[in-house]
Formats: sequence, structure tokens, C-alpha cells
Amino acid sequence: MELRTLEHTPLAEITAAFNEAFSDYFIPLRFTEEGMAAKIKGEGIVPAFSVGAFDDGQLVGFILHGYDVVDGVKTIYNAGTGVVPSGRGAGLTSALYRYSIPLLKEKGIYTHLLEVIDNNFTAKKIYDSIGFKTVRKLSAFRSAAPIEAASFFAIRPVDALPDTSAFTAMQPAWQNATTAINRDREGHCLLGAFDGETMVGYAACVLASGRVKQAGVLPAFRRKGMGTALFRHMQQLCSAQLVVTNVDDHYEPAIHFLESLGFQKLLGLYEMQMKLS
Repeated sequence: MELRTLEHTPLAEITAAFNEAFSDYFIPLRFTEEGMAAKIKGEGIVPAFSVGAFDDGQLVGFILHGYDVVDGVKTIYNAGTGVVPSGRGAGLTSALYRYSIPLLKEKGIYTHLLEVIDNNFTAKKIYDSIGFKTVRKLSAFRSAAPIEAASFFAIRPVDALPDTSAFTAMQPAWQNATTAINRDREGHCLLGAFDGETMVGYAACVLASGRVKQAGVLPAFRRKGMGTALFRHMQQLCSAQLVVTNVDDHYEPAIHFLESLGFQKLLGLYEMQMKLS
């Protein structure tokens, strides 16, 4: 078994290994090469920072690492850890971390982030043993019925996200962050809700998958149906059920709003962080 970075590994090989590793996951995942390229772009995945385990030249285990400077701190994000069925039981995830951490330390990167599904007890135990600590609990929700809303709000596409801190107090997770959306701007639909010429609400989503990355309404315009109208508009545009991921469990206004629209909880996650000395 050889451990090395993925900087010289073809996209097709990474995609094939990812699909095999996640074929029997809690929620099976499958990417085309185009979809994997979009994931790599949007989540800031750096092949030189990502690592793989190769058995006789075949990629059988991997950690895809996204990279960004967050609040002035060089940060790594685990954008996907997987081991194909034939490679499981050999401790490859722990081995890949033991291999990658010194490489990342050489680059001055000491902060690591990831999310793990809350009932994936095996993975959670591994991350605990490596040194990750839970920092918050997240949930994902899926729409279960058509959303009804008034149609008199002006909602139209916009070219860029506003200062989102004015619209919501919830800190988005890595995949939903404004930097991630801007990295893959062409892959996202950005919408603004307007009162005259003033943007008073916004949303960002992926039309093909129905994934809502961000949404918010200015405090003075809440409880007027603006948020409901935005979600109805996204539902009409998307070719799939709306899914809202990585909602902070402590941000009750968002959870109550989604439940009022008929969204149902899909799964729970732990956001975990490791800070190395």
C-alpha cells in the first residue's frame, strides 16, 4: 500500500474511487467527472493537499482536502473521506491522516474542519481518536410538499451575494459559505427579493440538485412572507426537491421557518474541528 498526494491522480480515477466508496453510504452518492470537477472547484479542493492510498497502483482510499484562509487562519476542510469496500478494515483513514498532517503542518496549516453524519458511529469514533472535537450540531432538511406563497414580491436574479451578515445570524458551514459559492459562481443561482430598488432578501441555490446554500431576509421585512416567496421561487426553478443542508441546530428561527414550509429533517451532522500546535 502506497500513500501519496493526489496532485498527479487523474480526475477520472478520483471520481471512480469516490463513487465506489460512497455507493453503500447512508445516502448513496455518485458523481460524473463534470460533477466532481464542480465539487473540487466549489469546495476549494487542492489535489496537492489531498491524499490517497494506492493498492498496486489502484486508488482505494482518499481524503479530499479543501483549503482556504478563514478569518486570517489557514484552514483545511475534509471534503470527503472514503475507502472502497475491498480496502476497509485496514485503518486507512487513520493512516491517511497520519500521512497528511505533517505535510500540511509544513505549509503552516494547523486548523482542520469536517462534517460527519451523526449516526456514522464508526467515522465519528475515528475522528475523535485523531483529535477532532465537535463544535456544533447541524441538520439537513428536505421539502416534502409544494410551497404556497403570495406572488406580489419582486424576486429576480442578481449577480452577487449581498453582505449576508445583515440578513442572517447563522454562520454557514464550509460548503455553503460565500467563498464557496463565489468559487463556483456559474454553478449557482443567486436571487434577490426587492422592496423597490432595495434588496431585502436573498437566496443562493444549485438548480440541478435543489440544494439551497444560503437564504436570508432583513429583520425589518421578516414575517411578511418574503422568505416563503423566495423558497417558492426556488422550488419552481429547481428540477429536484429543495434540500437545505448544514443548518445550525441552535439557530431556531431557521429551523422553525423550514418546518413551517413543510420541510422534514433528512439527517443530522456534527461539525468537527481539530487545532494542532
